[in-house]
Amino acid sequence: MLREYEITIVPCRGIHGLAYCLNGRRIIRVPEVRGYVTFALFCHEVAHHLLNHVDDASRCKDPVWRRETSAWGFARSVFSQNDLYWAPSVQAFVRACLARMINEDLPDEERRGMSREMKALKILGDAGL
Repeated sequence: MLREYEITIVPCRGIHGLAYCLNGRRIIRVPEVRGYVTFALFCHEVAHHLLNHVDDASRCKDPVWRRETSAWGFARSVFSQNDLYWAPSVQAFVRACLARMINEDLPDEERRGMSREMKALKILGDAGL
């Protein structure tokens, strides 16, 4: 898949990832895959390229939370298609990632009266995660 879509991997430390284009090259920065969480993160960052979240970011009308949710949905589908276990640690990591950015991207009327965890759970539920 990486060769087919010409995606270059740049290793990084920590438990975060980034998908971007540089001089026309598709690049993902991800930690070495050592378990379920890092593999899910790898799939998530690849999804940003496959779903054109990076190449067309300036033209993309979807809010950040929707792009993030769809990328996590892609990662979940990779796990399902390959009979991999979507471990509780992966689910917790996805919830934490979404909870961190939800307050910045949801409109005020959608945020009122909801805790970060409740917002993350709502979005995860809406996305089937």
